[in-house]
This record gives sequence, C-alpha cells and structure tokens, in this order.
Amino acid sequence: MTDFTGFTPETIDFLWELRMNNNKAWMEENRERYRTVLKEPFDALSVALTKKFLEKKNVPQMDLRTYDKGGTVEIPSGVLL
Repeated sequence: MTDFTGFTPETIDFLWELRMNNNKAWMEENRERYRTVLKEPFDALSVALTKKFLEKKNVPQMDLRTYDKGGTVEIPSGVLL
C-alpha cells in the first residue's frame, strides 16, 4: 500500500466515463483501470485518515493492514472508535 498522494485527472476521467457507460461490459473492460485510478487511491486515503484518527484517539493496537479483496481495515474487538 502506498501513501495517499491525491487523486489524478485520470480518476476524474474514469468517473465521467463510468457515468456515461454504467454497464457491466464497460466495467469489465475497465476493471484494471478502476483498480489503479480509483480503488487503490481510495484505499490509501482510508488508511491515511485512519492513521490520523488513531493519532488523535491514541489507540496503538489498531491493525491497519488492508486486504486485496474489499480493501477493509481490521478493527480489533474491544476498540471503540
């Protein structure tokens, strides 16, 4: 996972094209593009925001690993956000 550096013009282009081609066939053709220009930056943003939040909350036991399928962040039981 890389650090969040912002969204690119390609992200905006992808979202506009998706708006005009909101169908399964188009999405299948553009799945890799979706992953690189939208999903990965959003995952990095999620991790960055979670880290900032945890710095303020001072909760060091949080597990910030992300997973390829779903891009989720694990929150150990007992941690209140």
